[in-house]
Amino acid sequence: MRNIRIVLLLSILTFFSCDSNNPVTGTGNRSNITGTSGCGGFDRVKLENSLIINRDDNKTYFYYEYHANKLYITRYNAGFNCCLAENKTSVLIDDNEITIEEIEEGSPCDCLCLYDYTLEIKNLPAATYSVNVIELHSVSSDPPVAMTIDLINNPSGEFEFLRSHYPWGF
Repeated sequence: MRNIRIVLLLSILTFFSCDSNNPVTGTGNRSNITGTSGCGGFDRVKLENSLIINRDDNKTYFYYEYHANKLYITRYNAGFNCCLAENKTSVLIDDNEITIEEIEEGSPCDCLCLYDYTLEIKNLPAATYSVNVIELHSVSSDPPVAMTIDLINNPSGEFEFLRSHYPWGF
């Protein structure tokens, strides 16, 4: 009985300690990567339900899907170093702007590869957002991975961005 009271007390404290005044600013533990591929991308068999099955290696893709206050973002053909211990992202949400910064950790080598990852952002109200991805291996001639997504009227969609240098298109 004592254990039940402790669990109940912790649950009540957790509920009342949440800040619901500004659920959009800052991410804290609101985002995490739910899937990553090895070099070469996700297995195409698993992509049968996706809009992006026939991908070109000279493009990078951004696919999103929104439901139950969660935004799922899958980024196909993201350029990362081949030899690093971990590829990850940092997500910053500031009002209606979402910035995704791609990060490499470890000792790099002279090799780049195309990877895919799926990112989940929790507790995100339906609204229109500007999304920007800060890529590691883009060049000044690349169009930025930047888009506007309207989660109210278009809860899913895709964008593609041309890349004409290594590791894309090889």
